[in-house]
Amino acid sequence: MLIGTLCDRAGLNNKILLEKIRKLMRMCYEVYEAKLLYRVLIDAGVKSKNLKAVAENLDEISDYLIKHGIDTTTKKDFALFITCADSPDKGVRENSLKVFGEAYTIIGEDVWRMFPKDIPIKVKGLLESRFKQVAKRVGTKGNQHLKKEEEEKKRNASLENQRKLLEAEEVIKAQKRASVPVGVTGLKFNKPPIEKEETESIT
Repeated sequence: MLIGTLCDRAGLNNKILLEKIRKLMRMCYEVYEAKLLYRVLIDAGVKSKNLKAVAENLDEISDYLIKHGIDTTTKKDFALFITCADSPDKGVRENSLKVFGEAYTIIGEDVWRMFPKDIPIKVKGLLESRFKQVAKRVGTKGNQHLKKEEEEKKRNASLENQRKLLEAEEVIKAQKRASVPVGVTGLKFNKPPIEKEETESIT
């Protein structure tokens, strides 16, 4: 209820209050699950009748995509964003294109697969123009975030290998320190030396 109210109140014209509302919305990510907050942004924000609130929530969604990726976004969401891109309100149009730009940054040309088939010609032209701008900024494949994820995976794999090597070295050291050494022929026991007999042969 709190987040839904914040999404709706994001349509206020008071810039000071709007800034505080946006700050509160982002603080909620530290308390609630990000996926649930995303759904509230869609249902209570992007579907709002207040165009100002729609624009602000679209801007918040673009920020969400930067931080949490695109896995939560569905084809129905993209269809809704397409509708926003065809809105008569400039703020709604610009922020919807901003969302598409972040999506393109993450998955590149594969973003077209998420769109409905009946995209208005005007919107399609706006999307192509925005994607070209993004491609110039982050590269033709538009996969800057994917590269970062791959680098992070490689880094984690390297750390895991180092950890395993250290564990193996500790096991070897522990075996060397063991009081009962283990040889190829089996267990070797420390036997007391055999005392020589006192009697000696007289020649």
